[in-house]
Amino acid sequence: MKIQEVSTLTGLTKRTLHHYDKIGLLSPAKCHQSGYRDYSDDDLNQLQSILFYKTLGLSLTDIKRILEGDHDRLTTLEKQKQALMKKHTQLTEMIKTIDQTILHEKEGKHMSNEEKFKGFDFNNTEYDEEATQLYGKEAVLTAKANVKNGKVSQEQMHDSFKHLATLRHLAPTSEEAQSGIKVWVDQLNRIYPYTKDMLIGVAQLYTMDERFTENMDQYGEGLAQFMQEAMIYYAEHQLK
Repeated sequence: MKIQEVSTLTGLTKRTLHHYDKIGLLSPAKCHQSGYRDYSDDDLNQLQSILFYKTLGLSLTDIKRILEGDHDRLTTLEKQKQALMKKHTQLTEMIKTIDQTILHEKEGKHMSNEEKFKGFDFNNTEYDEEATQLYGKEAVLTAKANVKNGKVSQEQMHDSFKHLATLRHLAPTSEEAQSGIKVWVDQLNRIYPYTKDMLIGVAQLYTMDERFTENMDQYGEGLAQFMQEAMIYYAEHQLK
């Protein structure tokens, strides 16, 4: 199966499939006559496993490591099923919470604070281990508590990403870019008080860690690189 056919079948862009090939995650054989990639049934099975794991929020690096260690496809599928069932249970609880919230808003039905947050689970995010290694357990727990207590909302962060995406054509050191990145840094500081070195470290992750890059660049290609450069400049010139 040719790459365009795989793209149509899965909804993935050809650019994404090329990237999977480049990093060694999915490398189909090339047809000797045409030189084009030719995806076999085994390649499609591998791609299915990749997409299962991506649905669970794993990074491409972690997916590659897992698949390299799993030589039994049936075992891999069983693991994925268990993880998806756990995710399904959480989503079911969240849907119930949404339904209760709708009734609360429409009919004034009482809803306790505990019920408002039933189904949410931020105890073990994909960044916890790395964040703990970088900043310590106390810092991670403090940051989580501040997020849960509404010190900064997902909507505010979303708006910042959208605004910064409109500035990414400017020089990261420009006045307008620095004004925009200051808003972002202020939001980060409401979650946890970042030192100069910590802020630079976070900025470096924006392009070093593909999870950050992928999440940020969905607002505009190159946003992660732009924010990294703008944040490092801000930290070096505004923080001691």
